[in-house]
Amino acid sequence: MNKNQDKFSMAEFYDIMESIKEGVEQGYYSGGFDPTIDEEVDPELFKLFQEYSLDRNNVVHWQLLTRALSNFIRVGIGGRSLEWTTDRKRLLIERAYQLKKRDPHGISIEDICKKLAEKGGPFEGEDPTQSLPFRFQEAIRPIRAAVKNGTASKRDIEIVSMFKKRAQRKERQSPA
Repeated sequence: MNKNQDKFSMAEFYDIMESIKEGVEQGYYSGGFDPTIDEEVDPELFKLFQEYSLDRNNVVHWQLLTRALSNFIRVGIGGRSLEWTTDRKRLLIERAYQLKKRDPHGISIEDICKKLAEKGGPFEGEDPTQSLPFRFQEAIRPIRAAVKNGTASKRDIEIVSMFKKRAQRKERQSPA
């Protein structure tokens, strides 16, 4: 655990999972299912089963708990964001813009989203093929509208024009 906090970091979680994976691949943990939960060893797990009326002898309850926990850690920051704040949308636009600036003619939104979703990034765990491109389009829509109606900042005009170039180039390249 981190010395400055009493919670596991995501890096520590993934280290534990790698250790478990190695053990499984080497044949450890090959016993039958044992639903015993030692309250002294796993007080949090014991409390979850008790507090939410889960039956530790019911495999389905274990699966439901595992699914709930996997949804919680999916993003790699301790929870999946249900609603994207204006700040998070702006961060997505800014990070995408920085990547696009490095390779204005070669990198696609899809490639940008893949890079942003990589481990350790601010959008780690987001689906780079579905949810992140959708979030990008959702975040840039009001900026495009502001550019169109003349109320956008200089920076926003620059951002929109950077992402417009590829679409315009594609139109010029497609046979009529």
